[in-house]
Amino acid sequence: MYVGAIAILFLFVVMMINVKVEETNRTRYVPIGIIISIVLIMEVYIQYPQQARIENSIGYKINGGETNITMMGEMIYT
Repeated sequence: MYVGAIAILFLFVVMMINVKVEETNRTRYVPIGIIISIVLIMEVYIQYPQQARIENSIGYKINGGETNITMMGEMIYT
């Protein structure tokens, strides 16, 4: 609730200041943006299989298929 109010207040202040946006040549930033985007996407794809292995190793199956995390949750919340 407060975040929205602060955002509106910030927008109001920026409108009152009347900031002039100067024209820039944005086409020179496109190759840099594409390179950074490709690198970030490659990092996600490289990291994802490692993360999937970690998630599968958490919670050993005991007592006929229930994981230890499930059993602890049942003990705490029932």
